[in-house]
Amino acid sequence: MKKDDINYLITGILAIGVIILFVLHFRSNNSPSEGDFGVRNKNDSTFAALPIAYIRVDSLMAHYNFSQEVGEKLIKKYEDSRLKLHQRENQLRADIEKFQQKVQNNAFLSRESAESEHASLMKKQENLQRMEQELSTEFAKEQQKLN
Repeated sequence: MKKDDINYLITGILAIGVIILFVLHFRSNNSPSEGDFGVRNKNDSTFAALPIAYIRVDSLMAHYNFSQEVGEKLIKKYEDSRLKLHQRENQLRADIEKFQQKVQNNAFLSRESAESEHASLMKKQENLQRMEQELSTEFAKEQQKLN
């Protein structure tokens, strides 16, 4: 026999085994097992199913006062941080415009002073991006904690 023939034979035997186990599993599923969730009645030998409760989290979040209050505080905190971030962005834009005007007017005494101011502006921009990322991460964590 070739190697491929042996592989086909083994695959066929395994497939037949899986089918037999599948049939046996569903045929014997009528009797309760240890893993079933249920309560045995004292007078009856059958299991009575435990009641299942469904919670609609979106309705709970919409109508529960505590959730609404915490959500409002979270939104206010997010808006405050966005306002602070927006103010820093505007300040950075103004600084960049001043820098560009100085470059156009040749207001720098040396190339090194222009490069140092450019480097400080780039550092401010990196700090602003880092701050924005930290705020969004913090907000996501707070929102996850609330949920």
